[in-house]
Amino acid sequence: MIYMRNITITTAKSATYLENVGYSYFDNSAQPHEGAITYDGSEGGEAPTGYWFSHTLGAIVTACIAAGLTIEMLSEHAHSNREAEFDIYQGQKSQMPLSFTLIAAPFQ
Repeated sequence: MIYMRNITITTAKSATYLENVGYSYFDNSAQPHEGAITYDGSEGGEAPTGYWFSHTLGAIVTACIAAGLTIEMLSEHAHSNREAEFDIYQGQKSQMPLSFTLIAAPFQ
């Protein structure tokens, strides 16, 4: 069984307006990140350049199906637990899915 939770599906520079989205949702090229990657908002210091790769929700679901998995549950969320202060997205005028939960299991 595959269980994915709170995978960010967009990269936003600001939670205020959709026009501030920093990258195309469909751009699957490597996105360089300078410095350490942390998940708690702390400064990670210097680190080699890291890279983020975005995958569309359709590509992820299609890959699960191609692998012979059954999609048991898929839900989208208007927040991102990737951010240290994830609640900055709550109550914004422009709402869009920022993360999702996907549960897939082998076909029986």
